[in-house]
Amino acid sequence: MEPDSQKRILILGGGFAGISVLQQLQKIFKNNKSVKIRLVNEDNFFLFTPMLPEIASGIIHPSDISIPLRTFCKNEKFYQAKVSAIDMKNKLVAITRAFDGKVKVLDYDYLVIALGSTTNYFGNKRIEKNSFTMKTIQDAIAIKSHMIHMMEIADQEDDMAVQERLMTLVVVGGGFAGVETIGELNDFVKESARHFYRNIPQCNIKMVLVSAAKDGILPEA
Repeated sequence: MEPDSQKRILILGGGFAGISVLQQLQKIFKNNKSVKIRLVNEDNFFLFTPMLPEIASGIIHPSDISIPLRTFCKNEKFYQAKVSAIDMKNKLVAITRAFDGKVKVLDYDYLVIALGSTTNYFGNKRIEKNSFTMKTIQDAIAIKSHMIHMMEIADQEDDMAVQERLMTLVVVGGGFAGVETIGELNDFVKESARHFYRNIPQCNIKMVLVSAAKDGILPEA
């Protein structure tokens, strides 16, 4: 077939949904040159997000849960870029390259939008400004660094009331991510205090889990 007669499938997002669609399409259209598949993602790696809490606690290394996206792309074209605009009427997607801000426009016949979710702060600007999220490797590393910093300060603090405030961690969300995050950080902080920050008593370490679910935590279970 001529190149302009190809059916163009464009996948936006290289997470679980995007990669699952890509793999299914690869099976369906194996060796079919009448179909052109392209994948766009802001990062050039697939991230196994369920194990981000283990990065925050230092149990595993970031490389253990990240796989280069190009390893999934056999004959497909991959673009590491940010999606900046979607024109569904004309079937066009504008992507922006992070390095120099160059914009490229991709056309498509079929569009798959799998860009993931965003954190809902429910309009609370103070929480948005002062809290951490748990969506990326950078988030997990930032949380670990912050907890270590708090332990360093708390270990030097003689006022036990102030120390308790420094050692109080609040995690919002009673699903798998929230429960696993608070569990990993609880073990990490308490073990660190026991072995290295001996001026912090275990009773001054407070872990608080907040969930909006009426029937308790882990509603997915």
